[in-house]
Amino acid sequence: MKDVAKGHILAAKKGKAGELYILGNQNVTMEEFIKMVCEEAKINHWIIPKIPVLPLKIGTYALKMLSDNLTHTPPLSTPAEIAYTSQYLFFDNSKAKRELGLSLTPINESIANSISWFKRKGFKNDKI
Repeated sequence: MKDVAKGHILAAKKGKAGELYILGNQNVTMEEFIKMVCEEAKINHWIIPKIPVLPLKIGTYALKMLSDNLTHTPPLSTPAEIAYTSQYLFFDNSKAKRELGLSLTPINESIANSISWFKRKGFKNDKI
């Protein structure tokens, strides 16, 4: 979040009107991201099975129906989340670096900072 805030300030100061700047950090897959979070949190990371997207979407439709009609609690996941996380949405932030002078915190450091924040707020590893 600090990098994004810094990027907004830099865009206001140095950005060109009408231009768009990608303020994202390093491109990683969802599998890589989960592994990094588990390593930084010092919890055993599980092997993520390669389940095809279609069965996951069907399963989340079922979870959503159960949630809406029976439990009235948020489902563990939704079809939209599965659709989103199954894509490789990689972006190029070189324009923000070049034109704004944006520097980004290494992703492992950002993850570690986030985990520290969650722990300070009383979350435990099983809730991260």
